[in-house]
Amino acid sequence: MGRSNIPLLDVSTLSSSVESLLSHVADQGDKMDLFGWMVPVSDVATFICSGLICVLTGYALHYFLHTHFGTGLRAAGGNAQMARAQGLNNNTMIVFSLALANGLVALSGALLAQYQGFADVQMGIGMMVWGLASIIIGEALVGKAGIGLTIAGTILGTILFRLVTALFVFAALVAPNALAAVRKRLWQGVGHA
Repeated sequence: MGRSNIPLLDVSTLSSSVESLLSHVADQGDKMDLFGWMVPVSDVATFICSGLICVLTGYALHYFLHTHFGTGLRAAGGNAQMARAQGLNNNTMIVFSLALANGLVALSGALLAQYQGFADVQMGIGMMVWGLASIIIGEALVGKAGIGLTIAGTILGTILFRLVTALFVFAALVAPNALAAVRKRLWQGVGHA
C-alpha cells in the first residue's frame, strides 16, 4: 500500500456499473422504491454484487472441490496417511490449499475495501475470529452435509453472525434509553403513590 490508509471514494468499484444501471432503471435519482421502501441505489447495487459474488465464488469452489485435484485436496486434508498411500504429495496439497485460502481472503479484503471506500492497514484485525465464528455457525446450521451445503452453510453462517452482531449493537444502543424511560415511569409511579 505504501502508507497506512488509502481512500477509494472516487475509484470505480464492482458495484459502480450496477449502480449506474439501477439509476437508469429506477429513474428516481439516487433512491429506488423497493417493496414500498425508498432505498439508496448504492445499497441495492452493493447487495446485488455481494450476492452475485458469493454465489459465483461458492459455485466455483464447489465445482473445483469435485474435480480430481479437488478430491485429492480434500483427501489430503481429511487423512494425510491415506492420501500419501494413494500417491498424493501432501506438501503440494498443503501449499496449494494455503494459496487458495489466501486468494479467497485477498478477494474478500478487496471487496471489503471497495465497500468501505478505503483500504487500511488495520482493517483485517479480528477477522479470523469472525471467520471462525461464521464457520461454526454455518456448520451448526447444516451439520455434516455435502460440500455444497457446507459452502452454503458457511455463507449463511456469515450472514447470521453479522445479523446477531448488529442486533447486539442495536440492543446495546437502545437498552440504556429504554431502561432510563422505565426507571422514570417507576419513579413517577412511586411519587404518586
